Amino acid sequence: MSTQPHWSNAVISNSNTTDTGSGVSTCSQVATSPPCEALNLDELRNRCMGNLNLVHRVLTKFQKRLPEELAEMNKALECGDMERIAHIAHRVKGTSASVSAKGLARAAAEIEDLSRADRATDIPARIEHFRNEWEKCLDEAVVLLSGGDIV
Repeated sequence: MSTQPHWSNAVISNSNTTDTGSGVSTCSQVATSPPCEALNLDELRNRCMGNLNLVHRVLTKFQKRLPEELAEMNKALECGDMERIAHIAHRVKGTSASVSAKGLARAAAEIEDLSRADRATDIPARIEHFRNEWEKCLDEAVVLLSGGDIV
């Protein structure tokens, strides 16, 4: 398992800050910057109707649940249970899409498709790809949330 930092203890600020020269985007910059590749925080904020506490709670729950889903998927792979893998991947795909983590949703869809096609030998590489997308998502969320960059 990764030793990546988690954002569950991050501070969310609703203030409009300016660039401090630290290299970290600030609130005023986030509104005009392009959406993040792994995690579209603007889209998630809109889905949460601007409620920053809800954004934080949603991401925290997602951050806790996803490693459990991956462990469950790996266990099903060890047992050769393609139906279970498809079910888990489908659930993760929906959850990822709902938190605006489109790269994760696409990676989960690939796993779901492979499992439905009974291509077990191709799944470990796709799970690794999914883990890489998860790391990107974590990295982006940690930077954005810990810096108070959600407007």
